[in-house]
Amino acid sequence: MGADREQAQRGAALVEFAVVVTLLFALLFGIIDFANVFNNYNAIRHGVREGARNAVVGDVGSNSACDIHGNPGNTTTRELICLTKNRIGLPDSQLYVDVVFDSSYAVNQGLIVCAQHRPTSLTGAFSSLLDEIWLKSKVEMNIEQIVTGTPPAAGAEDVPGTTSWSWCTASHPSP
Repeated sequence: MGADREQAQRGAALVEFAVVVTLLFALLFGIIDFANVFNNYNAIRHGVREGARNAVVGDVGSNSACDIHGNPGNTTTRELICLTKNRIGLPDSQLYVDVVFDSSYAVNQGLIVCAQHRPTSLTGAFSSLLDEIWLKSKVEMNIEQIVTGTPPAAGAEDVPGTTSWSWCTASHPSP
């Protein structure tokens, strides 16, 4: 009888261990994936803010050789998109940028830079949850100095699927 009881206790301990390890790994993988998504979100917010700031002071850079989806705006717009992607620091192929402003492109008029990114699971454990979300950021500023040379033309990158730029609009009218 004693051997049967010991074997039953070892079996129960094994089942308990399996349950605890499963929960522990789910928690650990959740922490890893959440930290990665949170880091990417902060990178997008920071990069969009820097891109918008450069745009309103007329410094959009001169690099238009990043991975751009579609053919948004003109060369100056593409330079601003590449600058924003560079400031974000995530892979260009996974970032989408939109530039919106009044057609007059004049000092004190509003300029909006938006970006969105679909996060991925580092561990693979939460891929199905992350496939449904987009990380988005929008910054609105007033133009302080216009770009010398060819002014940018408003333009957005083509976003895959049913996602759109409908959220990237002015929150309030320009002064």
